[in-house]
Amino acid sequence: MKRSHSKYSSNSKIPLAGWIDRWSKGFLGSGWKKKYIAVDAEEINFYKDSSMKQKDSDSPLFLKHIGLVQKESSVVKNETGAFDMIYMVPKTGEQIVFTLRPYDGKKMSSQDATMLVDKIRARFEKAIEDQVKQKQLENAWTTMPEDQLNKMYTEVLKKQAIPESAWPIAIQNS
Repeated sequence: MKRSHSKYSSNSKIPLAGWIDRWSKGFLGSGWKKKYIAVDAEEINFYKDSSMKQKDSDSPLFLKHIGLVQKESSVVKNETGAFDMIYMVPKTGEQIVFTLRPYDGKKMSSQDATMLVDKIRARFEKAIEDQVKQKQLENAWTTMPEDQLNKMYTEVLKKQAIPESAWPIAIQNS
């Protein structure tokens, strides 16, 4: 039995690739378009076909800029398996909604398509979780008690060979 053209992995370092349906709004109307998607540890790319030679104009999307994954689509209501991924454009702050669902066609089985979408959604959610953890680490000092912050600052002053007599002044001015 021939396997479909897709790769699956729960490990975020191994690429996921396969067919997916993507909701498109165009000049002539709206509807589902078949796309080949590749998701690696940092990027999402949409392609015209599985040869992965011609990227869509909005590719690549960076996982670190995914703002939200909605379990049910607000764009196409009552669509089984459809979900929205909200992408934050880094330079402009614009939010773009990508509505995706398991591929419904001959290129892969519905079971494989559903499994691929579940793993892609999990990868997106993990990217959001990683963003939150990074922001928490970056902002940890803002919620730290003053005495703990002063203690850490004192350690920095020691490493920089600042004379101990100057520490109170340095801490007061920090």
